[in-house]
Amino acid sequence: MIDVTSGAVIEFSCVEIEALQKKIAADYGYQVIGHRLELLGVPLTPEDRQEDQ
Repeated sequence: MIDVTSGAVIEFSCVEIEALQKKIAADYGYQVIGHRLELLGVPLTPEDRQEDQ
């Protein structure tokens, strides 16, 4: 996830997203060999803001 106010990148992993990507690919007759997912966001509160990393 990219904090658009600071440019900080927050790395995360999610088992559900990984499984959904594989299912979507299989539904369309493909096998996932790589992927990229970018979430752009702004902090809900000033305390949540990440410093540029």
